[in-house]
Amino acid sequence: MLSTKNLRKIEFRTLEILEEFGFEEIHIPLIDFSSDRKAIQIREDFTSEIAKIFPNRKVYYRGSILRTTSFGKPREIYQIGCEIVRENSILKDDIFICTDVLNSIADDIKKITGYSIVLMIGHYGLTIDTLGENSDFFFRKDTTKISELIESGKLRKDIAQIFFKVITNIEEIKKVIQNVPEDLEIFSSRFRGEKIYNLSEKVEKSYYDGLIFYGFLDGMKFLSGGRYKIENKEGIGFSINLLSFEII
Repeated sequence: MLSTKNLRKIEFRTLEILEEFGFEEIHIPLIDFSSDRKAIQIREDFTSEIAKIFPNRKVYYRGSILRTTSFGKPREIYQIGCEIVRENSILKDDIFICTDVLNSIADDIKKITGYSIVLMIGHYGLTIDTLGENSDFFFRKDTTKISELIESGKLRKDIAQIFFKVITNIEEIKKVIQNVPEDLEIFSSRFRGEKIYNLSEKVEKSYYDGLIFYGFLDGMKFLSGGRYKIENKEGIGFSINLLSFEII
């Protein structure tokens, strides 16, 4: 649990860090209107809109989005996030910057709360490329189907284990996977905090096609991000959901 005071400190310090790294603040309306000024859509995602409107930019945002839960109820999420969007492919430097921003935010959150961020890292593209049509069995954690694949010889046991279990060291992955994606290697080596790897973590949005990551603080998931492709543009970024914390 966080106090309102500490939550405010995290918000303000995150904004300061983004400014220090040269990100510019942008604003996107909560509601889209048609030409006759009738509301047609309530914002449920920042990233997809940013990729369409702000190519070749480093931007940050804050505001609310509304998403529907699995129970059909609307849920408000208050986000602070940043995106680096390119017309074609993101650069190594973009991954460096994203990771360095995350390191700085993680350092300040620890100073404010006393807790360290734990990052869970995956790679959607690696999972799809390696497992193909069997990927969904791993996303669903379908142990019966996975066992059948191993027993029938359709999937090596060591590969199944790497994609099924949580890994604590990327070197374990490299022993089994010959060509670990560059974005995964760069991000993993550059993030200074505690890391775990879950290559069968399902993406929250379909536009993610590479590196993905989730941040946990005192067991609570509050951060998510990754590499994505939207309308032939590539980007990398992450967001913090400030409403995910319990307030005292």
